[in-house]
Amino acid sequence: MRLRSLITMEHCISRQHILNCSFSSWYNCFRQISIQSKIIPLDDDFVEHLLEDGIYLPDGSESGNSSDDSENTDKAKKAFPELQSIVGSKIQDLGGSVFPKLNWSSPKDAVWIAAGNTLRCNNFNEIFLLLKSSDFVTHDLSMPFEICEDQSKGSLKYELILRKWVEVIPSMEFRVFVKDNEIIGISQRDTSTYYDTIVTHAEEIEREIEDFFDKHIYSKFFDPDFVLDIYRRRENDILLIDINPFGRVTDSLFFDWSELLAGGPHQEDIFRYVDSPGHVQPNPYMSYGYPKDCMEFASGVDTAKIVEALKVENLKQERNGTT
Repeated sequence: MRLRSLITMEHCISRQHILNCSFSSWYNCFRQISIQSKIIPLDDDFVEHLLEDGIYLPDGSESGNSSDDSENTDKAKKAFPELQSIVGSKIQDLGGSVFPKLNWSSPKDAVWIAAGNTLRCNNFNEIFLLLKSSDFVTHDLSMPFEICEDQSKGSLKYELILRKWVEVIPSMEFRVFVKDNEIIGISQRDTSTYYDTIVTHAEEIEREIEDFFDKHIYSKFFDPDFVLDIYRRRENDILLIDINPFGRVTDSLFFDWSELLAGGPHQEDIFRYVDSPGHVQPNPYMSYGYPKDCMEFASGVDTAKIVEALKVENLKQERNGTT
């Protein structure tokens, strides 16, 4: 495996590096080793609707928006029939269930609002509700270059990414840190759980990740420094899930960015994982598990998000013939 020598220079993230990590920038190059996906351009009106306060499903959606929903009904009168039709068609092309995200982030922090606490979506309403409820998505839409010297969005075009739904086993998700086209760190993705299978097969997993990188990734991305998210489906079968910026904007998991920016650990410590039940870390998404919106709901303030979530769930039950 290719490993680099230690350096002490602080890493500066450029605007172009952030753009290079946008999904549509890299997907075509690596689509053979990634999950089948569809890319849908979003117009400015829909992006603005996502950024508006409150949650109201667009007019014409299956749940409907009755005239007496609330005093803010006007916000719900915006309709995006063309986008809804395209999304519905793409979902069917991908087998009927998808995982949504925008250029960079997925709404994983908003899973609390989804029926069944899952990011698996079967229609436009479920996707919209997740996107509208996500702080991660809002950050992408409002401050995508916050950590860059040039923070202006310029002519940035946003896209909705629909990824074919794949059942992912959390124990086999890993994050790979690459500097100067050399792996300097591999981390278990789910730092809050001990998995015996990782401990048992650690050497095998590390070797397979290194082989995957050398064969499919090495020198093929735009930049020499980047972070990979990968999924090991089975022995010698790895999927590329995402490519992230190399810098503090990306979660370093079991590493520290000061360590990574200085060149990473020694080779014998390159793969880090939960090696015993007592060494787990707090779930980083726990702070999103009971959001401010639910607190407001409990106090009788701003019930729109909960109402729309219930509408989506009722529609799902009607399709399934349940009550």
